[in-house]
Amino acid sequence: MSKISGAIQLDFVGPSPFHADFYLNQCEDEPSKRSSFFELIHAKVPGYDKLQFKYLGSKFESEDIAFEALISELSSEIAFFYELKIMHSCRTTDWDRIQSKLHELLELEDEGYKKTIKDRVSIKPKLLNGLYREIGLFKGQEIYQKNVYEQYYFSIYKSEKHNIHLRPFIDAALENWSSYPVKETSEIVNYFESKSSKATELTIVFLAAVFGGAIGAAITVLFGS
Repeated sequence: MSKISGAIQLDFVGPSPFHADFYLNQCEDEPSKRSSFFELIHAKVPGYDKLQFKYLGSKFESEDIAFEALISELSSEIAFFYELKIMHSCRTTDWDRIQSKLHELLELEDEGYKKTIKDRVSIKPKLLNGLYREIGLFKGQEIYQKNVYEQYYFSIYKSEKHNIHLRPFIDAALENWSSYPVKETSEIVNYFESKSSKATELTIVFLAAVFGGAIGAAITVLFGS
């Protein structure tokens, strides 16, 4: 099996992260006056919540037609919910990649780790550059995703163009939005990059002094003789 390079974009999320069971029932009484033909009874129970949608039989010719109408009415909120879950999954994957690179860097900086010239000259700079790149991309993605879900939220819940049923689930997803220590991680990377730069400068100065001294000694020997 060949290895796939790059990140994998999720097209499907499963099992369903929407922790609720949906029911559709006909009612005889007129639902409360509202723009929707459906009335939601939300029961919070252990495990999955119970969402029971009631519709007035006189408004639909059959249960199948009522079901199709309900799906259409819920589509925007459900799409938003799953978009948030996909965003969250991608953020977790991206941050895990940053943490993995940071762990490699910390291992190189461990006093007990025997560093080779290759570690100092090749691997460490690549790790630092990779971390700067990944953190920069992560920051940009955070700004982009925040703009996306704020626009979604406004379009559905502030524009008054949609019938609202699932807002508690959307709000819960946003309230549980993970916060990552981006600033602190950047400071750690900056510290080790600065430390590496100083070590490189000292090495250059040392080598210049050694070679300068050797050249000076050679000139003294040549012209002294």
